[in-house]
Amino acid sequence: MRSVVEMICLILQSGALLLARGLAQNETLQIIDLSANNLQSAGTKHILGALSNHPRLTWLDLHANNIHDDAIPYIEQFVSKSQTIKSLNIRANFLTDSSAQLLAGTMMSLAAAYTLNGSVL
Repeated sequence: MRSVVEMICLILQSGALLLARGLAQNETLQIIDLSANNLQSAGTKHILGALSNHPRLTWLDLHANNIHDDAIPYIEQFVSKSQTIKSLNIRANFLTDSSAQLLAGTMMSLAAAYTLNGSVL
């Protein structure tokens, strides 16, 4: 079991496309923790694109993934399209305050209540 955990913790942006394909096919997942990988913005784009119409996903953890401001449009699109997501953790990435405020504004404009990094919006 330990080798599986180590492999999961070494997902890079190059493997994110393959992972995204697998996640898109598994419609039973409700919680996905991809924290502390090195997805970067490009990998984040693939993951969020695959999960935006996921029928059961309620909680997604992407903290510590070397995500930068250029990923904000992908994150906004994800939260706008997702019908089920309630909690998104993007802590410990490289997002500026202005990008975080933009994202929080987008999330608050939607009808649902969200938790972003542990804070209810």
